[in-house]
Amino acid sequence: MGTGGTFEPEGTATRIEMRTLFPTKEQRDKAVEKDHAIEAGRQTLSNLAAYVMETVRKGAEG
Repeated sequence: MGTGGTFEPEGTATRIEMRTLFPTKEQRDKAVEKDHAIEAGRQTLSNLAAYVMETVRKGAEG
C-alpha cells in the first residue's frame, strides 16, 4: 500500500489531495466500506483545519 498527497495554493485557500494505493480492489473496498477510510480522512482534515485556525488565532493575539 502506498500513500501520498499534495498541497497546492488556491486563492486564499489550500487544496489538499490525498491518495492511497491498495494492492488489490478487495483491500480498497474493505478500507472504504468497513473501515470508513473516506470519513476518517475527512475527520483528519477537519482536525487539521481546526489546529491551523487555532494556531493562527494564537499568533494574531501575540
